[in-house]
Amino acid sequence: MRSLIIFFLLNFSSFAYYQTAGINFTRNNKTNFSNSTEVESGSVSTTALSYGIFDVARYHSFNFSYQQRYLPYDKMKVLTGEGELEPLSQRYGDGPEHWVSFGHDFSMGDWNISTSLGSPIGKVPYSRQNAGVSIRYGVTDRTILLGAGEYQLIKRPESYGTKSNQETIKLPENVNFSRFVLGVEQIVTSRIKMSISGETAVYEDERPRHFGYATKLASALFTSPFNTFFKAGHTYRKEVSSDALYTIGGHLEYRSTFTELTIEPLYDLLFSLSYQLVTERQNEQEVGRVTQLAYDQFGTAVSYDWDDMKTTLKGSYLMPNSEDFENQMNLEGGVEWTF
Repeated sequence: MRSLIIFFLLNFSSFAYYQTAGINFTRNNKTNFSNSTEVESGSVSTTALSYGIFDVARYHSFNFSYQQRYLPYDKMKVLTGEGELEPLSQRYGDGPEHWVSFGHDFSMGDWNISTSLGSPIGKVPYSRQNAGVSIRYGVTDRTILLGAGEYQLIKRPESYGTKSNQETIKLPENVNFSRFVLGVEQIVTSRIKMSISGETAVYEDERPRHFGYATKLASALFTSPFNTFFKAGHTYRKEVSSDALYTIGGHLEYRSTFTELTIEPLYDLLFSLSYQLVTERQNEQEVGRVTQLAYDQFGTAVSYDWDDMKTTLKGSYLMPNSEDFENQMNLEGGVEWTF
């Protein structure tokens, strides 16, 4: 996927401490949007420009982004009520998608409150209008309480799916998604920081509510022969098995373990290597079948700060353990200026 993000906003330079502008490109050789869409092949690319302004009147920061996405509509197909696979290009043409988002941060004393809004411009197959808020409160200089809420209004094209018992059903087109998170972040020592959070979320009238948790660890390992940093994390989510399922497939259980090692051989030059193992378990209760998919994802990144400009290049490679899914490669590059 290739992304272009453009930030631009009204010029508050007379009030702002500093501003940023960025450009970012991403390309992915495969994409999956939902279980209502079959993707034969093809890549997704996004181009994006972005702008941010910080410390306006001391306490406020704003950011704005614009994205232009190119998707292989001719290769993305949905099942019609007549049992035929129809390319999305027949309904939406071949034009690019346009998305915008806006964010605001308020920081004062021990409090930080962030809000965000996002929406597509025009008609797109998989629309998400979202609003979010996150709150951070410093209880002490070493302990921070975290809270976040998110709401999305999701719209999808009319499509049908076949359940495990061979029943064909119409899949939900309009879905409300809500998510809530509570957590705590703790500085253990001058070199170690940890966090743990719990969450609950639901796709109303589509999927059961899920509960889960996430743990993260960040550590500065060495300063000689060069600075070395380590990150690790584990995420777990499980849907409530007694809740109804209004789509195809089964109740999901998700696990993810992530590690990353970063070195700084030269000042402001960073190299990173990462590995992630993801396991998704699907329990189809109606037919008594359990299916498990796992995949490995290897990543690398390099970034460098050039005084008022930062450049970043990232790459990742995903390998599923099933022949039903293709390997995926993702490339991303970006530049951000501060002025």
